[in-house]
Amino acid sequence: MTTVQYSTEGCNFGVVTLKNSTSEANKQSIIRMNSVSAAVGEPIIFDLKVENIALCVVPANNRDEIEIQFAESEERKQESLVQVTFHFPSGEDEEGITQAENLHREIMDTGVLRSVTGDIITEFTKEQGNFVTPRGKYAIQMTSSYMHMQGAQYAYKIKYEDINCLFHLPKIDGGRVAFVISLNSPIRQGNQKYQHLVLETHKVEHTQRLNLTEEEIQTKYKDHQLSPVMTAPTSSLIAKVFKALTQKKVFIPKQYVSARDAFCVRCSIKANDGLLYPLAKSFIFIHKPTILIAFEDIDFIEFKRYEPVANSATRNFDLVVNVRAAAADETKEYAFLSIDRSEYSALFDYLSSKDIKVRNPQQAFVGGDQELQLDGGSDDESEEDGDYEDKEGPGESSSGSESGSEEGEEAEDQKAGRKGKERQEAKDKPAKAAVKERPQAPAAAKRKGKEDKEGQDGGKKKRAKKEKDKNAPKGALSSYILYSKEERPKVLQDTPGLNATDTIKEIASRWAKMSAADKAPFESRSREDKERYMREMKEYRQAKADS
Repeated sequence: MTTVQYSTEGCNFGVVTLKNSTSEANKQSIIRMNSVSAAVGEPIIFDLKVENIALCVVPANNRDEIEIQFAESEERKQESLVQVTFHFPSGEDEEGITQAENLHREIMDTGVLRSVTGDIITEFTKEQGNFVTPRGKYAIQMTSSYMHMQGAQYAYKIKYEDINCLFHLPKIDGGRVAFVISLNSPIRQGNQKYQHLVLETHKVEHTQRLNLTEEEIQTKYKDHQLSPVMTAPTSSLIAKVFKALTQKKVFIPKQYVSARDAFCVRCSIKANDGLLYPLAKSFIFIHKPTILIAFEDIDFIEFKRYEPVANSATRNFDLVVNVRAAAADETKEYAFLSIDRSEYSALFDYLSSKDIKVRNPQQAFVGGDQELQLDGGSDDESEEDGDYEDKEGPGESSSGSESGSEEGEEAEDQKAGRKGKERQEAKDKPAKAAVKERPQAPAAAKRKGKEDKEGQDGGKKKRAKKEKDKNAPKGALSSYILYSKEERPKVLQDTPGLNATDTIKEIASRWAKMSAADKAPFESRSREDKERYMREMKEYRQAKADS
């Protein structure tokens, strides 16, 4: 009988070796771990097949570890091994290589991980775009069945069938594009999972070569306007190649246009700034974290901090999206903070047209006196975002040339941009006219008029101060003022000697970083105080009228 000592700390001590099978019928490599605690025989603790490894890497911050990951599947019906980390004793050999790096070299030399089965159709270099999620530079090799991402440390093999959908999202500056690859199963870097890969690229013209003959293109990719040599903006090349090889739609924003003639609005999730794209059937926020929310999963949305507050310098509002969770009685909340107030009208109108439930819509004011009403479902439900397709349809052009599809999309984007600009100009015209009607007196003329008036009156006359009615009810306090009154003593205690201006700035900074849940008690108290003020003001006016 052999006695083996087991570990109760989730780790095992032993000797790790790479074994290569010598059988001609079944050639394979395995990672074997033998126990060193046994008295006799060094029994096998486990064997791992190298062919099942999806990723093998030595972390840059710890050269004495090797991390091995295995391919995950959403459809697995039982528990399976996902990740193993081997920790080696510290020390280097004569060449300055650690034990972990030696094992990593042996595994990589088997060629199982680096081998790209099938011919590479094309490759996008690291200079053509940077991945911001996961962060780093990766070269992308495209084959007929999967894509291979090769970075300095990590490498990933992603089958096209594991890709859910693709997004081509122009950024506000107009020169950069975020290309989002949404996966069914996330990839890993350590304990961090990435469901959505975000590649930031540009519109600089580039020539891309495909290892395909005209005959292969006509046979396999006839409807995708590919050719052995393609010249177009880099972002368009990436979108076209991905669309053709993955057989997935590449969605481009088309319906929503912001007040700044962009397809997105700038906002933040907690402390992370990003861009929110309202699409035809979903929201997508990039990039940290990348969030995709389908409209059909939304329970309700709520606009917060949109009502103008007297003596308040805030120019932003928040959009809170409540999503139905797996449990029927639960919802998950996403708070998109600090959206510019000028975006409110276009965003409210667009979301209202999508039959999304808006909580408290009767309180949605623009400029303090204009109320927006829900018009409910004005858009066709079958409408979707633009796609790199060459089909006749409303607002789309058809062309047989290589660049015809792209030109059609650009024309559609420009058309949507013009519509948004015209709507914004129409809204701005009355305001501009009002400004023109009000004459602006020069400073010198104001001073001269003041001097003349003082000369006629025989000296400076004091303006009579209007007496305040002591019986009038006190005005309602906003949620921020209520928070400020409570937080001011804490700020002064935390940072003694702070002047009044810096104290106000610190309070405003803390308020901006608070979550919607933390702000809820102050907003509830503010609503109660507003109801109190309206009630007392009604009684006050009635009493004044009776007297």
